[in-house]
Amino acid sequence: MGRPHGKRGAVGAAITTEASDVAAIVGITGSIAPSASDTSTGSSDLSISSSTTTGGSGVVPHYSVRRPMIYHLFEMEVKRISALNAEAVACFSVGSFSLSLCASMCLEYIFASRPLSDAAIIVLQWGPYFFGVVALVCFVFGIWSLWRKRSDIEQIKEEHRDI
Repeated sequence: MGRPHGKRGAVGAAITTEASDVAAIVGITGSIAPSASDTSTGSSDLSISSSTTTGGSGVVPHYSVRRPMIYHLFEMEVKRISALNAEAVACFSVGSFSLSLCASMCLEYIFASRPLSDAAIIVLQWGPYFFGVVALVCFVFGIWSLWRKRSDIEQIKEEHRDI
């Protein structure tokens, strides 16, 4: 008998057998029980023993088949894709850090007690702009790295041919 799978909802549950992909939708008051032929002959037929449902709707499961593709990659291509991922993560990390510094400097400027020292005035006047530009540049480079990775993967898929 196949392994039961599917999502259990408020209205019912779905169960399948691997041999024939038979699905049974059962209402709240219903249950699934093996038929008498299942125990004696070893078949995988299921029968539904349930009372009439009190209302609502049933969920009809949708079955599909996955057909994964295998792409043969050179070590150089794997390293390039991995390097582009690492570059994007680094750019987004530095950009997020710079953006948080920019935000904290703006909040510090708003809630700072007066009078400010000369160094604090210079930092609070130029710091948010500097770190804002750094954050913007890092985010742009991170998006560019992801775009290059995607175009490399699309090129690998285009160069693939069925045998």
